[in-house]
Amino acid sequence: MNVLNSISPAALFLNSSIQNQHIEITPPKLLYFFIFNPSLSEFIDYPKKRNRAIIEEGPNSSKKYDDNDTQSLIDQLVCYVSFEDREIELSEKANQLSFIQGIIQFTDKFQHSRSQDLSYIDTDISRIIIGKYEANEEFFFVASFEFAYYFPNSDSHNEKNKKYLTNLIASPVYLKTELEKSYKLFTLNFGTLKYYIKNKFTSRSIIRALGSDNNEVETNDFEDIREWWR
Repeated sequence: MNVLNSISPAALFLNSSIQNQHIEITPPKLLYFFIFNPSLSEFIDYPKKRNRAIIEEGPNSSKKYDDNDTQSLIDQLVCYVSFEDREIELSEKANQLSFIQGIIQFTDKFQHSRSQDLSYIDTDISRIIIGKYEANEEFFFVASFEFAYYFPNSDSHNEKNKKYLTNLIASPVYLKTELEKSYKLFTLNFGTLKYYIKNKFTSRSIIRALGSDNNEVETNDFEDIREWWR
């Protein structure tokens, strides 16, 4: 179900006098979207994961289990959807999540009420929308939209020469509202995130009770959520 794709470039791209000039403008686009819950990492047994990597790939193994801090961040992800034409490494996902958490923690120190929660960040090249699904739970969503841009010299498309147009994108309120509408559609298919993930962990508890060693909660457990949001 192409929920996020329904937020089309046409809806993001606001009219401006610059469109009447002979300049080719690339409209804003969604770069990535993810949902995370900090409490999810509490269910992961990191030493067991690291030991398993040593057994499978040797003592110098660095694949996926090499850094507990990075893995802790990755395990907080309910889903991560990239709209870029490249593979996103685990370390990059962890860095993005770490950045968002750091900003949230920093702004929390200066807030006097929950109504002042951080809702967006504008960088030099993108607008990042931040919100929370299920107000009383810790399910945060993050979506990054690249600003519209053009190349001053039409003969040169060097990435370093990009000129970004920060005023040609929909407002943070509109973008956040669209993402919240998407979650309402999600609940019709899966129920709330809390309900869905509770069922996942309940099934793991049953496996533990039966004495199985395969009791870690893997990121792939949420693959159906990721595909739905894509």
